[in-house]
Amino acid sequence: MSITPNPGTWYSILQSYKKGMWREYAPVIASLAYEWLTVHEPAIERLLGGAIDLFTIVPSKTLGVTYDSQLLRLALSLVAPVAERLAPTLACVDREAYGRTKYAPQMFTPIAPAAGKRIVLIEDTWITGATAASAAGALLDAGASSLVITPIARDFRVQFHGDDHPYIALSRLDYDVSIWPR
Repeated sequence: MSITPNPGTWYSILQSYKKGMWREYAPVIASLAYEWLTVHEPAIERLLGGAIDLFTIVPSKTLGVTYDSQLLRLALSLVAPVAERLAPTLACVDREAYGRTKYAPQMFTPIAPAAGKRIVLIEDTWITGATAASAAGALLDAGASSLVITPIARDFRVQFHGDDHPYIALSRLDYDVSIWPR
């Protein structure tokens, strides 16, 4: 949904949201998700091969964080078109055995039927993509018919990619959905 240069203002907002200031920043996340869905739902449905059956989130790997208490779920519940189709589908079963950079669908176990469903899997922050890809793999193994992964923010680190990378240039533009790829 967006690019998050680290360091940067949007990165700071996202980190504050993740560190407990969700009441202050959940409307920002919700607004971004609503606008993204409004613009991209037809294209997502073409990718999925039909209407979106459900939205779900990548389960937290933090011990003690349940689906009901996960900040991303709380923010997305403010977006009516998402909230009415938002449901838990996976639980993280082995937090310690897998790092952030390894594809490991066995890290997740299905907790609700996914068979035959067209699913949009939402991640709050995409750094390497391994956790989201692992959750997607678990859903596909559980029989999901099609799936699209979307991060709220792509954590793009200047120190890894350089200040002149095109993503950094895009992240500095005024927010304008008309320039988003379709």
